[in-house]
Amino acid sequence: RDEGVRQLVSFLLENKTLRVLDLRCNELGADGARHLGTLLADDCQISRLNLSCNRIGEKDNVSGAQAIADALLTNRMLQHLDLNGNVLCGKALLVLANAIDQNSTLETLALFHNHWDQPSAIRFHQIFSDRARVLPLRADFITSDQTTSIICKVD
Repeated sequence: RDEGVRQLVSFLLENKTLRVLDLRCNELGADGARHLGTLLADDCQISRLNLSCNRIGEKDNVSGAQAIADALLTNRMLQHLDLNGNVLCGKALLVLANAIDQNSTLETLALFHNHWDQPSAIRFHQIFSDRARVLPLRADFITSDQTTSIICKVD
């Protein structure tokens, strides 16, 4: 849980070899996400982070998403981020979208099974439509400019 992540991050700040961190289904909340934001902002070497099926956005809390978003602004190693099923509200998704738009290393993103609203769906549609991106961003969902909704993508 959140306290366990705090302790884990304190060790991982010293570890420069870990590349994959899978913390899915650990009941992590906004506090845990804030600790992970500290790790991601600290020039860590993690390229894959799976935080699916946690509770980072529980009760419309945006602070966990904000911490991850802030870290994405400076992190240049993370390539794959999974935040599926984290009860992220539209405002949290929008905060993440704005950071993802400025991040040039993220390649894949998983955000389905969250609480999408129209502004967040529109913002992600703009990001996916941006032809100026150096690397195209792949996701587990598709945006639509006609309905400003998201659709689960099955590969």
